[in-house]
Amino acid sequence: MDLPLTPQQALTASIFIVIQMIAVFAGRIIPLFTRNALKVAGIGFVARSWPALDVLSLGAVAMLVLFALAGQADTQLAGAVALAAGVLNIIRMAPWNGHQALCMPIVLVLHAGYAWIALGLAVYGYALLLNPSLQWPALHVLTIGGIGTMTLAMMSRVALGHTGRTILASKPMVAAYALLQVTVLVRIAGGLGWIDYTVSVAGAGWSWSAAFAIFSVIHLPILTRPRADGLHD
Repeated sequence: MDLPLTPQQALTASIFIVIQMIAVFAGRIIPLFTRNALKVAGIGFVARSWPALDVLSLGAVAMLVLFALAGQADTQLAGAVALAAGVLNIIRMAPWNGHQALCMPIVLVLHAGYAWIALGLAVYGYALLLNPSLQWPALHVLTIGGIGTMTLAMMSRVALGHTGRTILASKPMVAAYALLQVTVLVRIAGGLGWIDYTVSVAGAGWSWSAAFAIFSVIHLPILTRPRADGLHD
């Protein structure tokens, strides 16, 4: 009996399902967290969402998920949908005012993670339509850049907020955020043939591991001790 999807098709579908989940919750938390941070900093810009654009951008990603589940994520029609999804999500970010969070790494990293997702969708669509060699680099942008950055960003934020601590990134965590951005750049460079492929894989692996090792060292004591404010969850 043949499986409905090949292993590669199932992997691609899984990636887009995770991207859809991130796109849904990011539309709520990123504007909210940015707005709160700007308010505390006394900056006049307001991070907000445009509901109609949210619907369009999320709908485009959902269509891409359906293509992937049907084993059609590598067609030109899927490419057009992915390109539209990328462009819509880039525009979606505009009213979030991420540029006002340049001095707030724990907020800025959320915008960086979502920017990787929007860019990855656009490049994936472009790859299917015009340049197939970019398909794998696009998936690395989505997974390492988008999923990886958003995961580390939320883990570090939630670990502080839910233990009664001030939501500010320490210098080691800022370094971890930066290392993750290096990871995706190095991995893409290898995929595009700009640097030796083996070197890019090893370098990306080491920088990825270092970023999450820093998180573990910094946050293990935080997560295993009582709340700083003396309250109980």
